[in-house]
Amino acid sequence: MAFPTPTSPLPLQRAEAVPISSKFSVQTQDGETTYFHYLEPIFCHAEGDRAGQRMAAVQLAERDGVTQVAVAEALQISPVTLNRWVQAYREHGTAGLDRLSAPRPRTALHPEQQQSAANLLHAGRSLRSVAVELGVNRETLRQYKKSGDLPQPQAAAAPAAGGAAEPEADADAEPEAEPAEAAQPEAEADAPGALERTARDARDAEAPMGRATRDVAGRVLASLGLGALRTPRFEHLAALPWGGLLVLLPTLLQNGLLRHVHLLPPLRKAFYNVADVLLLLAFLLLARQRTAQRLATQAPGEWGALLGLDRVPDVKTFRAKLRELAADEAAVRAWQAALAKDWMQDKPEAAATVCFDGHVQTYSGQGRLARHFVSRQNATMPAAASYWLNALGGQPFVCVHVDVDKGLVQTLRDDVLPELRARGCLPAKGPDLTELGAGPPALTVVFDREGWSPALFAELEREGVACLTWRKGAKEPWPRSWFTAHDVQVAVPGGERHASVLLAERPLKWTPKRGGTVELREIRRLDANGRQVAMVTTHRGWSTAAAAGAMLSRWSHENYFRVMKQDFGLDRMPEYAVEPLDADSAVPNPERRRLERLIDDLDTTRQRRHEQARQATASGDPELAAQREAEAKQLRAAATAARTQRWRYPPHVAAGELAAGDRLERLAQPLRLLYATVRMLAYRAETHLLDRIGPDGGHGRRPQPTPHRQPRQVLQALYATPATLRPDPEGGRLHVELLHLANPALERAVAPLLAHLNATATRFPGTDLQLHYSLGPAAPPAAPDRDRPQP
Repeated sequence: MAFPTPTSPLPLQRAEAVPISSKFSVQTQDGETTYFHYLEPIFCHAEGDRAGQRMAAVQLAERDGVTQVAVAEALQISPVTLNRWVQAYREHGTAGLDRLSAPRPRTALHPEQQQSAANLLHAGRSLRSVAVELGVNRETLRQYKKSGDLPQPQAAAAPAAGGAAEPEADADAEPEAEPAEAAQPEAEADAPGALERTARDARDAEAPMGRATRDVAGRVLASLGLGALRTPRFEHLAALPWGGLLVLLPTLLQNGLLRHVHLLPPLRKAFYNVADVLLLLAFLLLARQRTAQRLATQAPGEWGALLGLDRVPDVKTFRAKLRELAADEAAVRAWQAALAKDWMQDKPEAAATVCFDGHVQTYSGQGRLARHFVSRQNATMPAAASYWLNALGGQPFVCVHVDVDKGLVQTLRDDVLPELRARGCLPAKGPDLTELGAGPPALTVVFDREGWSPALFAELEREGVACLTWRKGAKEPWPRSWFTAHDVQVAVPGGERHASVLLAERPLKWTPKRGGTVELREIRRLDANGRQVAMVTTHRGWSTAAAAGAMLSRWSHENYFRVMKQDFGLDRMPEYAVEPLDADSAVPNPERRRLERLIDDLDTTRQRRHEQARQATASGDPELAAQREAEAKQLRAAATAARTQRWRYPPHVAAGELAAGDRLERLAQPLRLLYATVRMLAYRAETHLLDRIGPDGGHGRRPQPTPHRQPRQVLQALYATPATLRPDPEGGRLHVELLHLANPALERAVAPLLAHLNATATRFPGTDLQLHYSLGPAAPPAAPDRDRPQP
């Protein structure tokens, strides 16, 4: 059977017409513009009829399946102009379109104003700045300039008597040559104001080298190795998403984000520099975008505008830049050490007493990492351990990553204190606190019960380091009459609070197993339920209330880990790459670990057999009970033999001595160190702003003497607020005009913060523009509600 020859389908649009969508097209012929729906004409107007063009354009743009960009391209008009027509049509109907074509009245200028305007424009000033200084309408001044009615400029331009108002940005300057549509009042080239989101999106989509790659010259120079010539450039942009993140720039720079970056490995000469990469990483973390992969779902042009770039790098490029910065582990450690030294020297009173604790990151990759006990999951699993040294309020100072967790006591003795001495944060030899008149300790370390070790207390006391921790072991209750009320100062993130606590103190002498006697101060806190919580310290100069306040401040350290895990992605690893563990590293002996697991299994099974024998006896089955008891006896003998055999194996062996199947690996350190340092910077910058939040904390409540409730939520709302960027090169400012927040209470809360940031006079890195923050135009006061009872 022969199939018929297929024929071409009928055309749905005219061949000579310009397509707008699959349904609509437009054709200009013989001085007339005709619009078609498929092949049927639906509207026409004269070729020069601007009113008819506006009507047809907005009608097409409002149709389903038709985009404003396609209509603008077909009619050869600006997308921004078309968007302005559509907005006028939506708000006022056809009357709004007629209003656009109505001639604008021109206000007459006095001869003195005309002469001053001519002198200032001849000196290179923009129309907007001249209009503001003279106190006249900008459109009036533009019409005078366009019609040539301004007089010839004089040789010396005297300042106007209207007062020196703040000049506007050069981005608003009028071009010398008028574009093709300049003759029409509605032309976009003559329309003042910031670039809206729709126009930016259309412009980014049409970028010649990819999405939002508009800085062609800068990228070409970067490809030639001249990337250092590029400087951040800002535009007048409206409603920029995440514009509120710029409020963190002063505190990020104050905490040293771009300080000591010369210690890091240099980046290849390319478009993005070190400041761009570090600022972008810090902003992503503060915006709670916890991984670099989140960049794949963000508008690159909008994030680039925050940094003065045309766009930010894509995920692949961003990760490559981070790996370049972290190429040298020693360099990243030196950068972190320099920042830690600055932080501790900047506030020596806060660095004199620190909290010390560890954190475990679980690992689910293909590498063979050492197993750690993860308390939050109550299981032993492959993980990477790190130890943090923080101030009492939670601000971090030092982060030390360990390949194999040796425990808090051993890590403090072998890793942390030697590193502090090497960094210059701790003297090589402190005063011997066991001697009379030794003076204050060089450092006081606060930790939890995991660090209980009287031998460690005695060792550190001779080195000038005092300890404070909870007491372990059985304790006899003290009489309630010993306890008295004390005013205790407790450090919290961003401030402090006071509490009245019942305390008592007695000296305590403890004899460690290794010999010798340690003299401690035991302090107990009496709870409301009558429970006595004991703490011990080797610090001789503290008062009872000061020691108790430092111990109670440990909750800020726990809160630090909670915030870092939930908000800054502490448990997320930047990469899963592993490398061989150092052959000299001490690792748990696998043979001993196998015997320990065997002993645990035998003891568990033995206890189960005892329970089964007890149940059999109770049920009247003596034979079964005897059998279970015999099995329990055999299990006890096997466990005893395993315990005897276990002592033949040392607890730890060198990693190089392990068999091939037991070899361990470690996470690649450099990128992990870089992320940890930027996370510390981000946390410190955000915490620095907490005490600047207003009294009600954004909840509309009466000011309280206690710390604000959920101040980080107020800051997160501020970060997500869009902002209008208005650069003012003449005035040397970059105005960040934040949109109004959700309610007046939030705005009252952030008002002191913005005033504080403006007082810092921070300049954006790489520019001479000083950041100036403000909220949007104030809303008129609301009328009182007469139905609501007044206080």
